[in-house]
Amino acid sequence: MRVGEPSLLLERPQPRVDALTVSVASAPGQERITLPPVDAHLTRLIGRRDEEQHRIDRLRASGGLVIIAHPRLRGALSDADLRLLAGYTAIEIGSHASRGEDAWNVALDAGRPVWGVANDDTHDADSPNESGAYWSMIASPTADARGLFAALSAGRAYAVFGHGGQPDIALTSLAIVGDTLSASFDGAAARLQLIGPGGRVLAAVSGAHDARWVIPCDAGWVRVVARTATTRLFLQPLLRSDSGALPHLEASVARTATLVRRGLALMLLLIGVLASLGRNAFRRARGESVRPKRTFRKRRIDRKSKPLLRPDTARRYRLL
Repeated sequence: MRVGEPSLLLERPQPRVDALTVSVASAPGQERITLPPVDAHLTRLIGRRDEEQHRIDRLRASGGLVIIAHPRLRGALSDADLRLLAGYTAIEIGSHASRGEDAWNVALDAGRPVWGVANDDTHDADSPNESGAYWSMIASPTADARGLFAALSAGRAYAVFGHGGQPDIALTSLAIVGDTLSASFDGAAARLQLIGPGGRVLAAVSGAHDARWVIPCDAGWVRVVARTATTRLFLQPLLRSDSGALPHLEASVARTATLVRRGLALMLLLIGVLASLGRNAFRRARGESVRPKRTFRKRRIDRKSKPLLRPDTARRYRLL
């Protein structure tokens, strides 16, 4: 794969979903699909993983690229989720929000043919601290939607962690012949690492512009990372397969289990609501029962009896 110009900044289009934050880039000539946001706590209660896979399938059916954004932010996706979810094109491994390189490794270990991308996730375009730290270089002959869509789908891109949007190193070539992988870079000398299953460093060279490795026979996938003092490049993984083609994995939603889980969740919710209402009613009834009762008696006045006098007045009368 020869990587050259143009190298473009990867934008992360909407929509974003709280339960599973996803990004979708619409295919040329297709409309974006917009899904309503879902509360993360609710989806955890009613079968979160099934809901996430359902959303991935709907977004992909709309003709777009599905990219999982910041998978580790606030525990968005667990390792079990990453091993089971399928059908998405890429995963965000770097942004101002979080890092997700370990999540990428988990997905690759599970046989998911997933590319890695990075972006600033800028919320304030005028802030210099929120731009130019994370981006993706895309090898596309054109800057239109069709060219970018094809390049991202094929993994002709790599993620960059840098400063000010100016890397001090760039990929010039990546090739594989048999089990031998070679990579060349232009710019500053770098530490080049061959990363394998589990995120282990299989081999590394320091202060180099190019490297050549023999991929171990037991490695299901490998990828290259280049590190300098200011920049890190994350190249796309090479996956081993019998046919030489990327594996095509489809996940199916366990509908019966999902319905049962949702039914139980709704029952628990109903029980909780009824218990709360019953508790409030009991408190009101108890409050009325213990409230002291006030009785008012009418004072009877005997007109024939002598009027009550103050002690000093009574003394005065006796002296007379």
